[in-house]
Amino acid sequence: MKRILFTEFFPEENREKSVANPCQMLPETDDKPPGFSELEWLCTKGLVWIDLDSTEVEDMDFLARGCNFHPLAIEDCINKNQRPKLDEYGSYLFIVLHRFQYNIEKKILRNNEIHIFFNEKFVVTVHQNEEPSIEQLRGRCMTHGNPLSRGTDQILYMLFDHTVDSNFPILDKMSEEIVRIESQILVNQDSQQTIAGILFLKRNLTRIRRILSPQREIVNSLIRRDNSFLSPKIQIYFRDVYDHLSRIYETIDMDRDLLGNTMDAYFSVISQRTNDIVKRLTLINLIFMPLTFLTGFFGMNFTTIPYENAPLLYVTIGLMYLIPIGMIFWFRKKHWFKTPNA
Repeated sequence: MKRILFTEFFPEENREKSVANPCQMLPETDDKPPGFSELEWLCTKGLVWIDLDSTEVEDMDFLARGCNFHPLAIEDCINKNQRPKLDEYGSYLFIVLHRFQYNIEKKILRNNEIHIFFNEKFVVTVHQNEEPSIEQLRGRCMTHGNPLSRGTDQILYMLFDHTVDSNFPILDKMSEEIVRIESQILVNQDSQQTIAGILFLKRNLTRIRRILSPQREIVNSLIRRDNSFLSPKIQIYFRDVYDHLSRIYETIDMDRDLLGNTMDAYFSVISQRTNDIVKRLTLINLIFMPLTFLTGFFGMNFTTIPYENAPLLYVTIGLMYLIPIGMIFWFRKKHWFKTPNA
């Protein structure tokens, strides 16, 4: 469904008018002159932000016929899993942004694509299904005033800023998860759950970094390129967005290093547990070794029966009891039975 989120009429009879009610202006385009597309006719009246929350045939037909956008850009809107990018099509820019959603309970990280058509007259956003960031941004604009009064590049900046800043809470949750996993390792909790958590976080941090890398290049390109799309004033704000992306990069790299150290600590603990088990088995073997020797010695074929003399029998049995007991007391005195965490 297509809807107009905001418009800013050009001054008409010394008045300015803003419309924030969805789909209010589209019926008015019936009076457009021949040769004008729907979007072109709206832009003759003022600045406009149009949002499409699906990629159905009707909406894509609006992009093709009502906006005259390039077929390749429309194809990118339809196909999922597009890489973040910035393409220039003559009089407008086509931008693909990604925004992440993290469900810490279900261990699911999703990324949603937002496709943006932009120039100094219009902003057209396209996404599949309802996009919370668009609704939050619209609500903020309704509270603080129509951003189109400051130009379409203000809308573009707000989209970038909101998309980039939405990553900070996700990274905070992941950092808390890393701390929790470290605590699990120290208290020797379930090792399978621990290694699964480490691999999940490492995989998704790499995924976020891989997607944000081209997104940072997009912001850098918008700042440095010589074009008429962004005003010098708004470029300063995009530098702030670039700084936020750099902070996110640093946070991701720090978390990845921390995960690497956590993984090393995990394997050290596992190795320590294995060594402890081997030590205990060795001690048990040492305890039974004298018994094995005595039973083996007296189990041999003798020409004379060794236990003909009763005291020798008692001495042998006494040794069989005393040697293991003495070894156990010796091992306990040396604290060889204690685990390192005991």
